[in-house]
Amino acid sequence: MGIGYALSSGIQAARLAATELTADKCSADSQRMAYCADVERHVAEFLALKQGYYRAETRFAGSPFWSRRQVQLAPQPQVLEQS
Repeated sequence: MGIGYALSSGIQAARLAATELTADKCSADSQRMAYCADVERHVAEFLALKQGYYRAETRFAGSPFWSRRQVQLAPQPQVLEQS
């Protein structure tokens, strides 16, 4: 996550853009699906990590800020629109 993921996802997005412009539709579709799956996986990992940090904080459990973050929220899947 962080800078490393930003760089790798940027490279992956550039490859996807090149494939969209130069390759056949089937190849572009499969690469797009792989890219979307990778992004969704990283978002799910980030949300789980964040929830773990929030759950670990117990010093201020009575405060509204932290009590809201103690509730387990299921990540909502987002559908990326294709143009």
